[in-house]
Amino acid sequence: MSLKSKQNKDDFKFRQQQIEDLKQLEDSGYIDLYFGDESHFGLTPNVPYAWQLKNKPILLPAAKGKFLNVVGLMSRNNDLFFEMQETTFNSDSFIQFMERFVAQTVKKTVVILDNCPIHRSKKFKAKIEEWKEKDVLIYFLPPYSPELNLIEILWRRIKYQWLSFDAYLNFQNLKERLSSVLNDFGNKYNIIFKPLLSSFRRSRKSTFWSKLAKSQNHPLAWNSKLITVTLAQTEIGMSGLFRLTIFSDCLDVHDTKIKLKILMSKCLVVHTRAFF
Repeated sequence: MSLKSKQNKDDFKFRQQQIEDLKQLEDSGYIDLYFGDESHFGLTPNVPYAWQLKNKPILLPAAKGKFLNVVGLMSRNNDLFFEMQETTFNSDSFIQFMERFVAQTVKKTVVILDNCPIHRSKKFKAKIEEWKEKDVLIYFLPPYSPELNLIEILWRRIKYQWLSFDAYLNFQNLKERLSSVLNDFGNKYNIIFKPLLSSFRRSRKSTFWSKLAKSQNHPLAWNSKLITVTLAQTEIGMSGLFRLTIFSDCLDVHDTKIKLKILMSKCLVVHTRAFF
């Protein structure tokens, strides 16, 4: 059964609009905005998409056993504050994690959390006012609304795209590969959320894409939700190719290494955080 059937639609729409308002405040520089959640990773693999030869199937081992538990706070700028451990997070360990996060904040910050029991415990609630005095505010999502928590995209991306097959060979491999992905998030691994691309629209007929297609030296080839853009050497000092995949909530950038800007006609500039 879909969680949507359990949602209070009016409350969902109201909170959805509030979160959009918070995003605008962040874009204006008034606040920092983080999305928080926990996830666990084990040796039972999440089967990703892959190519295989007809007579040579790719086989992934599955094993029950220990889990790695990760708690994270993620911003739309790909800043990730996280902790990984082999034991389950409880109210005490999550409060300690939050204390470390609060100590390093530099401006008014809003943290968006779901209604997990450790977020609603008496111990945790007792800390909310204390953190508020330090300009860190806790915003709770409505029940049954994981789609409003953007860090869910990060967990999916790690499990289905970024963890290599050999991560599931043994627990030590999983620990090393997961740690590498988490530490390289924002550098090697990126998620571009559409609010950071102010001119982006999901529609095929979007002015963003039409301007990009018509702009000089920006040939655009695209197939369904896969877009390939070639950049001119004269504009960024090197020729190159990168790929953007459109998702409902974000753009995914593949093979990233150096910052660039896409310059389009009529002086329209899009800051992509994309890299070659």
